[in-house]
Amino acid sequence: MKKKILFIEDDLILQKTLGRKLKTENFEVIFASNGEDGLKLAQKEQPDLILLDLILPRLGGVELLRELRKDEKTKDILVIVLTNVSRETKKIQEILELGAKGYLVKSDYSLDEIVEKIKELMWEKKYTIEGARKELKEFFSKKKNVQSTLFLDFQTAGNKKILNEIKSVLEEILKILEE
Repeated sequence: MKKKILFIEDDLILQKTLGRKLKTENFEVIFASNGEDGLKLAQKEQPDLILLDLILPRLGGVELLRELRKDEKTKDILVIVLTNVSRETKKIQEILELGAKGYLVKSDYSLDEIVEKIKELMWEKKYTIEGARKELKEFFSKKKNVQSTLFLDFQTAGNKKILNEIKSVLEEILKILEE
């Protein structure tokens, strides 16, 4: 399943160029060219990651990040700030305190390096408890009858021991998902 990235950037040339690169790397990319539209899209689309410029029309990047963190639906979305705003220590500290996972100055990174940073962050999230929980929920939401399907497959094969082990693992997973 493709990971969804929301790219909130008012430079349409960068949007198009980096967007194309991300699509070739098998990401689904959606765009917003101002902060208000970006916030609405984040709430509606629930992307896996947001690439966020700081200087945006209608709602600045820092304000948008604050709003994301207040909303239960968007508070855990990964955010990478991709901006030309200087490396002002106070600004970076504020952004990191608001939960951004990265701060990249556009002129310091190639498109390939930005994509690599995104992949690293996605990989890290996937292998945390919350990441694993999200992956499992997505998997099981598509396979409503996964238990019965697995049981039928193993019963047909006549392997009761493996079937019982799978059943206990699935029961543990379902308990975790209910938390």
